[in-house]
Amino acid sequence: MDKIAEEIGKGISEAIGKVPWALPIIAALVILGFILFIIMTIWRLKKGSEVSIAGVLTIKPNETVEQLKKDFESLNEDDKQKTQILKLLNQLTIEIANVICNTTNEEFLETRRSIYEYLLPGIGIVLTKQKGNNHRVAIFVQEVDTLRIHQGIGYSTEGKRNLRLSMDSSAGHSFTTGEIYSSGDVLSAGNRFKTHPKASKQYRSLICVPIKCGNHILGVLSVDGEEPNSFTKDDEDYLTYLANSLYILLHFEMFMEIVIESGKGGEIDGTLSS
Repeated sequence: MDKIAEEIGKGISEAIGKVPWALPIIAALVILGFILFIIMTIWRLKKGSEVSIAGVLTIKPNETVEQLKKDFESLNEDDKQKTQILKLLNQLTIEIANVICNTTNEEFLETRRSIYEYLLPGIGIVLTKQKGNNHRVAIFVQEVDTLRIHQGIGYSTEGKRNLRLSMDSSAGHSFTTGEIYSSGDVLSAGNRFKTHPKASKQYRSLICVPIKCGNHILGVLSVDGEEPNSFTKDDEDYLTYLANSLYILLHFEMFMEIVIESGKGGEIDGTLSS
C-alpha cells in the first residue's frame, strides 16, 4: 500500500514538472470543492437533513436543536422555581415575624390561619412540574402516640379531622428519627409507605420533612404527588428550608395557645390545636 502511494505521488510530481501551470489549477479546484462542500452542508443543515462527514461524524440538526430547546427550557424552569421558592420563603419569614411581633391574643388565630392559607397552596404550586399532577400538602403534629393533620390542603374535611398516622408510617418515621423520607414510587416493593384503608385517592410520590430545631421535633411537613418521581433532590432542599421556618411558627403557636388557655382558665396540655 505504501509503495502504491509512493508511485502515485511520484507520478503526480512528474506530471506537475512537465506541466507547471497544473499545480495552481489543482489547488484552485481543491479549494473550490471544499467551498462547495461547506455550502452544500449548510444548505442541508438548514433543511434539517442529516449530514455525514467522511462517514465519521454524523450531524442530526433536528435532534440537536430539539435537545438544545429541552435543555434551555429545563434551565428556565429551574430558574423560575428557585425564584418562586425564594419569594415564598421570604414572604413566610415576613408573615411569621409579623405574627410574633404585632399580633394580639385576639388576632392570633386569624393571623395564623392566613399564613397557612398562603403557604400550603404555594408549596403545591411551586413543586408542580408535570401537567395534571396534583399534590396534597400537610403539616402533621403529634397526638399521643399518633400524628394528626394540623394544617393541610388537598384532603377532605373528614380526612383533616379524622386522619391519624402511626409512628410506623412514613411521616412517623420522619418524626421519630428526624430524617427526611423521600420516595419516587411509594407502591414499590419494600417501601415504608402504607396506603391508608380509607384513602380516596392514590398517590405515588411522597416527601416527609421533619420540622425541627436541633433534636427537637415539632412536626412533619408532608407533600405527596399523584405521579411517580414527582420530586427532585432540589425539592427536598426547598422543603427543608420551609420546614426550618415553620418550626418558629409552630413553636410560637404552642406558646400562644398556652397563654390563651391560661387566660381562659383552661387546662394546658402543651399540644397544638388545629
